[in-house]
Amino acid sequence: MKKLFDRLFENLKSFFKRISAFLAANAKKTAVIVLSALLTFTALAMVFVGAGNKRLPEYEMSPEFFEAGIYMQQYTYNLFKLDSLFISKDTETEELTTEPQYAVVVNDAGVRSTYYSKDKTVKAFFEDQYISLGEEDSMNVEYTDLISQCGEIEINRVGYSLQTEIQYTAYKTETYRVFFLAAVNRIPEDTAGRRGQTRVSYRCKYVDGELVEKVQVNKTVISRPVNEVKYVIYHPEWEPYGLDMSYVVKTVEYGSTAYSSQQKNLGECTAMGYQTDYGIAAVSYRNPGEIRMGDWVYVECIGLDFDYGYAYVCDTSHSYNPTWMDLHFDTVYEARVWGRRRIRVHLLSGRPDFVDPPERYKRK
Repeated sequence: MKKLFDRLFENLKSFFKRISAFLAANAKKTAVIVLSALLTFTALAMVFVGAGNKRLPEYEMSPEFFEAGIYMQQYTYNLFKLDSLFISKDTETEELTTEPQYAVVVNDAGVRSTYYSKDKTVKAFFEDQYISLGEEDSMNVEYTDLISQCGEIEINRVGYSLQTEIQYTAYKTETYRVFFLAAVNRIPEDTAGRRGQTRVSYRCKYVDGELVEKVQVNKTVISRPVNEVKYVIYHPEWEPYGLDMSYVVKTVEYGSTAYSSQQKNLGECTAMGYQTDYGIAAVSYRNPGEIRMGDWVYVECIGLDFDYGYAYVCDTSHSYNPTWMDLHFDTVYEARVWGRRRIRVHLLSGRPDFVDPPERYKRK
């Protein structure tokens, strides 16, 4: 073991003498010499570790390593971490051969990765790195381009997915005015509205994880909207006054039927040119009886606490019965609830002051 250390010491001593001599001759190449010294020391350490207790072989530092470093520095030639260096020597010349590696940055759908590769085609490089492209994927280079010409390779990934969502359809609110149902205890309950539901499927196209296209492929109605129905108890403005007997000329009993301009084949204009509304009454145009066109009346419901109220006779009906009167309601529902009723008709001497004049309903 002592001889082993002696031998190593002699080699190091000889090595540092050569370095000193070389530094004196050429001080500008100090960096290359230091690098060569480190390489030599590393090689000696590896030999020492591998030798164990065996005797080390005879070793002498070759000057070719120094000359190679000087050559590379002179021509500013750098090696990558995976490059390899070969030195061939014959009797007259020395040849320095290197196989360079290139750094390649691959931007795959926003994920950047750096690779080191020999100069080869992009296709061969992808095969080595197990990078594959889909049918619709694209990149900024061609498969035949060389790695040394690429610099950075950008890959745009195209993907598809099927997405389903529920769309809601708003419902409408229907409001009905109720005049008389409060008196007979037949006010219907309000109906809550419900939105309609539709299932819609889309085929979504993504490029590098971002949605670029959305195409509808299917649409299925799950449920249709249900309208909300509200009932509002309505009283005319003159209802609190009731019947003023000072206007009554005579009183007769009639039968009555309800109608609404919302019914089919019925217009919104009366025979006298007024717009239909609550408080419009119609009598037979062939046999009007005691109540005629242009009269003001007060309609009292027989057997009920609720009266239809004041009405203006300005419309005609197809009935031939002289003791029959049709009363107008705003909606078909109200007209159906009224149906056929016996009424007591009070013929008035004129329009009461608190009742709106018929000109308000005159069509323009």
